Amino acid sequence: MAKLEMPRYRLYFINPTPRHIRDVVDFDAEDDASAVERLAELADGRAVELWRDDRLVQARGPLKA
Repeated sequence: MAKLEMPRYRLYFINPTPRHIRDVVDFDAEDDASAVERLAELADGRAVELWRDDRLVQARGPLKA
């Protein structure tokens, strides 16, 4: 029986002004919901975009202090 691989996600940390990518983290997750949970752990209030291949899963702006 072939082992199924988990989907690969990419989390972009975005600098809002000027808008550019500050950092990228790749990780595997079982599904979109699991990836969004991981996003919440990694984002730490920063602006981020979560992608799976060429599909935007979720974008979050920075949390206000």
